[in-house]
Amino acid sequence: MLVTVAALAAGTCVALAVSGLAGPGPVPEALSWLRRRRSATARPRLAVVSAWQSHPVAVSGLQRLELALERAGRPEAPPRFLALLAAASLALAAPLAVIGAQRDPLTAALLAALGVGIGAAAMWGRLLRAGRVRRRRLLAELAPTLELMSLELSGGNSPHGAIAAVTARTDGELSRELRRLLAAASVSTAASFESRLAVMAERLDLPPLAGLAAVMATSRDYGSGVGQGVRALAVDLRRAQRREVIATSRRALTRVLLPAGVGVLLPFMAILLFPAVSTLAETFR
Repeated sequence: MLVTVAALAAGTCVALAVSGLAGPGPVPEALSWLRRRRSATARPRLAVVSAWQSHPVAVSGLQRLELALERAGRPEAPPRFLALLAAASLALAAPLAVIGAQRDPLTAALLAALGVGIGAAAMWGRLLRAGRVRRRRLLAELAPTLELMSLELSGGNSPHGAIAAVTARTDGELSRELRRLLAAASVSTAASFESRLAVMAERLDLPPLAGLAAVMATSRDYGSGVGQGVRALAVDLRRAQRREVIATSRRALTRVLLPAGVGVLLPFMAILLFPAVSTLAETFR
């Protein structure tokens, strides 16, 4: 009976974890914004949960988790991700506990704790890896966006008009985020587009986007040109991408050398040396 109940619990947890790891589908921009606003303004009704969330350590942890979720592009709130993390950890801990229970309770407890730790570490690592992949994708989209914006500025368009024109003709995560910022800045006067852009660049860890916000803020405050600054940002970003490609190619060459040496050179040397080794073995008999 214990094995049956544990297997059913493990299967349920695995199903929940797989459904959570599958990732959300494409969400419309307005619906995504409403979800983030609802999750930011929602307050727990239970006093215990409210007291726990008001603890400084919990607040810091939830803020870090929310930032990691935003960088990974996941629309769910931190409590939902924590529930998925707990489900994945239990799905891994339940079979290990059942296996350890065949020996003694202490082994079952140790294996269950090990399963919980491995599941939590795997989920957190997957979230961080998704954030790094999304950051590289946004940087790859930012380079052509800056180049197209430079062309619009050279044609006499304003900075905001250039961004609006470029994002209206391109489709990508960065274009959607910039369109959302333009819409929010045009509707509300609480913060300018440049300040919103700087906040987004800091939260998504995109220094070139922060440089664009600084260039546009300087142009707004002092009337300086934007075209040269945008072109310089685009050139620097292309050079950084070129250096990254060169470094990746060098690392790829290093990775290829060892398998090539083991899989090609050693068998070739064995074929060449086989007659000499066999003759030497005959002399020692």
